[in-house]
Amino acid sequence: MKTAFGPDPEGIVAQRRSLIGKDALASWGVASTAISTFTNFADPAYEYHPKIRWWWIHGIVDPLEIRHEVDQIASAGFGGVEIQDVHHSIPEGTVIGDLPTEGWGGPKWLDGITGALNESNTKSLKHDLGFGPAWPLGVPGYGADDAPAAKEIAIGRTFVSNGTTYSGKVPDPLVKAKSGVSNQTIIYLQAWRVNTASNSSESRVIIDQPILIDLTANISNGQITWTPPNNATWLLLSAWLRRTGQVPEDSPHTNGISYVVDHFSLAGARAATDFWESDILSTNILSELRSGGAAIMEDSLEMVSNGYWATTFPGEFLRRRGYSVASILPIICRRVVNTPFPLDGMRATLSMDIPEGESLGFISIDNYRALAGATGMAKLNIISNELGAYAKSAYGTSWAKVLATLNPQFAAGVNQNVLHGLSYLYSLGAVCPGYAAFTQIKGKAGYSESMQFLIQQGVSKHDVAIFRQNRAVDNNYVAPYFTSTGAKLGWSANYVDPGLFELPTATVKRGHFAPSAADYSLLVIPGDPDANNGPTLTASTAKRILGFADASLPILFIGNWTDARAYGFGGMARGSTPVVKSMVKKLLTLPNVVNVASEADIEAGIVQLDGDVDHYVFVANSSSSGISQTITLPSRSSNPVPVSIDAWTGKLSAVPLYQVTADGRLSILLTLNPSQAQLISVIPWIKKKPRYATSTTSQTLVYDSHSRLLIRATVAGPYSSVLDDGETYQTTISKVLPAMELKTWTLNVDDWQPADGNGTTGNVTATRIVKHELSLSSLTAWSDILELQDVSGIGIYQTNFTLGTASMPLFSDMGAYIKLSKFNGSFRIKINDQPLPPCDPFSLQYDIGAYVINGTNTVEIEVAFSLLNRMRVVFPDVYGGSSRQAFGLVGVTIQPYTQAVIV
Repeated sequence: MKTAFGPDPEGIVAQRRSLIGKDALASWGVASTAISTFTNFADPAYEYHPKIRWWWIHGIVDPLEIRHEVDQIASAGFGGVEIQDVHHSIPEGTVIGDLPTEGWGGPKWLDGITGALNESNTKSLKHDLGFGPAWPLGVPGYGADDAPAAKEIAIGRTFVSNGTTYSGKVPDPLVKAKSGVSNQTIIYLQAWRVNTASNSSESRVIIDQPILIDLTANISNGQITWTPPNNATWLLLSAWLRRTGQVPEDSPHTNGISYVVDHFSLAGARAATDFWESDILSTNILSELRSGGAAIMEDSLEMVSNGYWATTFPGEFLRRRGYSVASILPIICRRVVNTPFPLDGMRATLSMDIPEGESLGFISIDNYRALAGATGMAKLNIISNELGAYAKSAYGTSWAKVLATLNPQFAAGVNQNVLHGLSYLYSLGAVCPGYAAFTQIKGKAGYSESMQFLIQQGVSKHDVAIFRQNRAVDNNYVAPYFTSTGAKLGWSANYVDPGLFELPTATVKRGHFAPSAADYSLLVIPGDPDANNGPTLTASTAKRILGFADASLPILFIGNWTDARAYGFGGMARGSTPVVKSMVKKLLTLPNVVNVASEADIEAGIVQLDGDVDHYVFVANSSSSGISQTITLPSRSSNPVPVSIDAWTGKLSAVPLYQVTADGRLSILLTLNPSQAQLISVIPWIKKKPRYATSTTSQTLVYDSHSRLLIRATVAGPYSSVLDDGETYQTTISKVLPAMELKTWTLNVDDWQPADGNGTTGNVTATRIVKHELSLSSLTAWSDILELQDVSGIGIYQTNFTLGTASMPLFSDMGAYIKLSKFNGSFRIKINDQPLPPCDPFSLQYDIGAYVINGTNTVEIEVAFSLLNRMRVVFPDVYGGSSRQAFGLVGVTIQPYTQAVIV
């Protein structure tokens, strides 16, 4: 049977978790504070599962199909849905369906929503809804010129020279109003003297900032007559208030035009909430929302404006800044054509219940660190992420790419993911394949839910707070991470900005900043890397930082601060520079403040404090280079044990090789492949600690089921290990079976093709499976096999191998790894018909010791790939420009090992 997620997953996924019992944890000697966390980690509740974005076209949905798709979503391992009206493949302006009945918010949309909510609740899924259709937020019920519509300030200008009198119409806006906008009001008319070094014929002119004449009161019926006071050249600058006329992406969506609401006014907010209360939140829908737990989500603040404005802005500016915004009008409007103003993203985060980033726009993990810095200071627990959106990757995105994107985001603090995404099965004009075909997904969803569960525990703690004046989170601002040495010492970093200094948590106690939240032990203040290490401190911020230093917070300045200047635009900050200079001078005299010249780095790693247990997430944040380095983790227990946690299987293993430093920290060798993640927890042990090694010449150390410490070697010979008592132990591995490369295979392929012709007629959601059976004498990519070059689908590789001979059988102290060469695709493995737990795709080496037998063993590897190769052939006009992807296994090796007890 085929579903919207592809073929039904096999029984392997039912064994995703190695469940950890409380009794087993207690027998290890794990403190009771950790037992609850680790038992739940193995199989987290649905609330910790990743969600999936679910795209509908308005209300053109069948409630029965909606319920069916909810069942599929739950079966695939997701913990919730996020319903959005998005249809980018259809040209803007296209009217789809009968908008009065089938549009967003209409009767059939409400029927679909009711079915989705009801079925989600029966499956214990959470359900989030888009605040409006597409983005930005807009709802029906008001016109383009009405108060709830988004507003902008539009600038007009002309020049007056040589004392000539200007008499005529107030200069019109340089940029015309959008369609539907008919009203615009003059709010300012100013005259500014042009600097003699500037030329009025140029697109950018220099003005003499103090020389301003306000002519607003002189306007009569839209006309102005004015004579300059001298023969200089003067800029006549007009400012007009009007609505933006912007509509949500891919409009129309609704019965009547929906204009983007004014996000900066109460009228805009009320227009949206009023529509929901009157047209959407029926008693039935409210009941369903309350039963399952829901969030309202706005997808993207892609507001198009000549300049953000609100009717209350001038008054608020005067109240907060102490002077009129009109006096700096040329500065705030210096770019007048569709250039967005930066928003204070970190401060805006504080106004939300759940802030969210996205893998498409956030190209640096520092974007997520900015969100994490704000949420941590505000003591919010969830950082959401739109996962898996990539430009020009339709039907070509691999799970490896998604996971390589995800792991660094986990390290930056993300703890809720919404996969991007699933389309409703049917749509007008749809063509093959008609939906996103997900196979082998449950193991990936399980990995994400375990990571999310662990990172949501406790309070996120960091060592270093990096100050950033540039507050937006969407501009890929990257500040220095401190030092690579610091990362090896177990240090972690996050961002703070001036807005966070105003929070109640922004206090210093016992030399720590925000002790009840992130609990930073060091504040780092770099120069602005986007402005040639320019100034980053305002006068008020400098005063706050001096207060933190006076309270004994250690502070590190990076760069040359001997001539400190105030942050701000041009001459506007000059009045504050003496204050900043004085504050920094005082700071640099304090014993707990240091100024260094060079920038340094600190690697991706966050620490979460959960009761007495410290959880760490480490990531090799590179797609091409792994890492092997010693890390040092602090401990808050007198009897700590580091535990390695496998988020793929739920397995916990005490780390068998580490050192305890003189000050009680744990020094551990960490080896990761490119993009691989590792969870390590430091746990207080209430019984006798398991024996461990501080050094060894063996490739691997492991514990057996009796907590004995073993050497595991793939090469015979003598091995030496120094244990925790300081004694050296000699262990000999006498025999190891030889490694073998598996070359001959049977390959059966399910080739996914359109059921009807070219996929544009008939049932476009149906798939025809064409079978291929091949006998391979060696492994090679499908692109090198003529019969499979353009195939997309699922392949099953089968072969056998022999472990042990009459002269050297496979003894009980022996086992083996199966090693895969890196390839494009996802996979599942069976040994002797027994499924392995989900495999970390970045490891490529998996222990099969518990599955192999003496003699002949069978191996089956199921691989699944994207639909791109088939789409290149079916729709060459759309996908033909994409390169053929090299699917298929390219190398498999069996590597035997032998174990021996040390103690």
